[in-house]
Amino acid sequence: MTRRTAIVLALALSITGCERPFVDVRPPDIEILEPDPRSVVPVAETLLRVRATSFRGVGRVTINGKDADREGSDIWSRSIKLVRGMNDVVIEAFDPEEVPTVDTLRLLRLSVDRLAGPTWQHAVGGHTATPVGDGQILVVGGAPLAGGHATDASWMVNYQTGTIAPGPRLIRARTGHTATLLPDGRVVVMGGSSSDDPASIADLVETVEILDANQEMFVELPVTGDPVRRAFHTAELRTTSEGPIVDLIGGTGDVRYGSEPRLDVRDDLRSFRIANDSVLALVPGYGVYIEAMSGHTQTALHQESSGGPNEFLLTGAVFRPSAAFPVNYVMDTRTPPGIYLEEVSSPDPLRNDHAAVRIAEGRVLLFGGTTREQFAVGSGAVFDSGLGRFLSVPELALGTPEPRTRHTATLLSDGRILVMGGYDSAGAAETLSDVFLY
Repeated sequence: MTRRTAIVLALALSITGCERPFVDVRPPDIEILEPDPRSVVPVAETLLRVRATSFRGVGRVTINGKDADREGSDIWSRSIKLVRGMNDVVIEAFDPEEVPTVDTLRLLRLSVDRLAGPTWQHAVGGHTATPVGDGQILVVGGAPLAGGHATDASWMVNYQTGTIAPGPRLIRARTGHTATLLPDGRVVVMGGSSSDDPASIADLVETVEILDANQEMFVELPVTGDPVRRAFHTAELRTTSEGPIVDLIGGTGDVRYGSEPRLDVRDDLRSFRIANDSVLALVPGYGVYIEAMSGHTQTALHQESSGGPNEFLLTGAVFRPSAAFPVNYVMDTRTPPGIYLEEVSSPDPLRNDHAAVRIAEGRVLLFGGTTREQFAVGSGAVFDSGLGRFLSVPELALGTPEPRTRHTATLLSDGRILVMGGYDSAGAAETLSDVFLY
């Protein structure tokens, strides 16, 4: 090849290179630095900081259509305002030739005020709290100390006046039970244990009791078929043409039945039809095995008529000496003939023996609970069905409540949340209650 030919080829390649780059054009990359998208934002205005990078450099970044300020070579920031609930924040990064990247960040603003609730002198943990109308909450059973013996007491809480009065006595003392409001106004109490830390099948309470508001006393309902025989389970009401049915899920109980019962964590859903004067165990009921769970919560994700099909958030954990087993599912009972389970990620930290309420359509707020290390926590977590995951709620965002476990959280008719009882990390019952406004 002559020198002249080489020069011509080099010039041709140079011209071609000017018209068509040797490298592919890639839009910039965007990384969220703050706020943490895995956590809720408790304030109305926050600083959004992002890192925007590109091999060709980044010329500008906009946040919700407005130019962000540059901090150094690849950090950009802008103050943004958030409304209560979910916020979509649009971030655009442009390279010097205006090749863009568009990213949408979803931030949940959860603004909570914590107020002092009524003082409960005879506080317990492992109790139930059931709204029964007219501003009244029926609180049943529990134990005054973690690991202690259960009580047969009940109380009527008037959340409009903030007063707590003694209620009728249970036939059998119990803790870790469920109390379900039936369509006719009666409250049926099922399962539980005579001890906060059941050590054998003998500790489980099989007697089913029901409270008739007119009689102002608990009466026993005999059970036909297999007994309830579980504690620290959850219950949900279904209304059918044949009468109300209560579905029980999980719990610490008899996993074997028969002549050789064994105490362990149950992994089943069992159904019981409630009649006027008896209870019938349905076999197989839904006929499903779910996941071993005890001390979990079950919360409806949607505001629908009581006893109707719904989606439920099942969340908790089983802590074994060797490992922790998360239990986090969305359970859909709206599609016959049975149920559908979808596994979701765990809250941080992983917890059990917490309390939960629905605070909006598809959104559930968790309060407190116990970690694998057996510490009571004061932080919360929010599950958002639109995101399909949990967001952390720092203690500061909840007004720094006292850490507690095996407590109750009740959504009141005026939209407030009443958190009562439970144990602190030392195992003593919390006498102070909290009212949360959100």
